[in-house]
Amino acid sequence: MNDDIPWVYVGTYTQGDSKGIYLGELDLELGRLHSFRLAGEATQPSFLALHPTRPLLYAVNETDHFRGQNSGGISAFSIQSGTGVLSLINQQPTHGATPCHLNLDALGSCVLVANYGGGSIASFPIHADGSLEEAVCFIQHEGCSIHPRQRTPHAHGIHNDATGQFIFVPDLGIDKILIYRFDSKSCCFVPHDSASARVASGSGPRHLAFHPYERFAYVVNELNSTVTSFTYNPDGGNLESFQTVPTLPEEFKSKNATAEIEVHPSVVTCIRKGAGARGKLGNHLAANKSPTGGAGTCGAKNGWENDLQPKGLFQAMPRSSRGCLFFYLV
Repeated sequence: MNDDIPWVYVGTYTQGDSKGIYLGELDLELGRLHSFRLAGEATQPSFLALHPTRPLLYAVNETDHFRGQNSGGISAFSIQSGTGVLSLINQQPTHGATPCHLNLDALGSCVLVANYGGGSIASFPIHADGSLEEAVCFIQHEGCSIHPRQRTPHAHGIHNDATGQFIFVPDLGIDKILIYRFDSKSCCFVPHDSASARVASGSGPRHLAFHPYERFAYVVNELNSTVTSFTYNPDGGNLESFQTVPTLPEEFKSKNATAEIEVHPSVVTCIRKGAGARGKLGNHLAANKSPTGGAGTCGAKNGWENDLQPKGLFQAMPRSSRGCLFFYLV
């Protein structure tokens, strides 16, 4: 790989023509993805995470039936030098249905998974060869809220802070961000005095992103298309909400659901999915400066997860309804 032309791995759903995880090369001058090809076959690899220092990639298998269990799976891949081709190392069940998000701890020694359908989280130690041990820690969430999609818990994201001491899990089903201490040596979640932070009932928190200065955190709420801003105390791992703003203009009346949030050093951006046939007003991607930590409105039609290119020059956004991937200049 040329350092000036980074690789981009793309996870997919495989109900249709897709066969798994794809790879392209991003031209940073033009913002174009080329040489797009299949990197490795996988089932429902909807979310991916790269190891911070080693040529390893981890993917959820977002299914509710894995190896005869009512569970999804997680797959470990090695990355072939020079080509980027993925070779499967091993797989493990996540002990909960439809895992939708994963992350690595700050030391790169554990993989952390959120099971959406199961409403649970699990952690997996990484062996020296990159393979995953069976889950050593599992926590089942409890509760519900007021929306029809909130009859049971739905863990939708799992995020670290910069210190690596705390883990944050937005649970769409119970309108809470669950907070845990994390012990990297044992690869286990530890109960925390500030067990959770709340959003308004019916919001459906989906994902969280920290401000680069770690003083603020932002949660995108899928069910009511809002972003909630929190002050963050990294010493105690505490979140305190101070603002919630809509991701849609006031005149927008079509069906909508937000999907992802990312934080640039000087802007906050988010995307939304399902803007509807008359969603012209929302069919855009916007960025709003946040010098005081507050968020602004933003969105883009039919997007799911998005990602900022490491240097913050481009933002990649897939459109699940069309099987397309778009790059926007930031």
